[in-house]
Amino acid sequence: FWLFDEPYPVRVDSDTLYWNGPLTLLSGPERIEDNWWQEPASRDYYIAQTETGQPVWVFQDRRNKYWYVQGLLP
Repeated sequence: FWLFDEPYPVRVDSDTLYWNGPLTLLSGPERIEDNWWQEPASRDYYIAQTETGQPVWVFQDRRNKYWYVQGLLP
């Protein structure tokens, strides 16, 4: 399991996610909400797969609706 220091932005085009090629969502979402008393975080996490078969951990920030890759899965 490899987490990135900073998440990488994911491009969305016609309801398809792209990060080094198209991504296919495999499972999720798992919602994480935290720190509501200071700077709230609300994210939906998914497991996706690249076109080469690499599983990746992605999330959508529920506040700004942007997608990111958080890390690589084994």
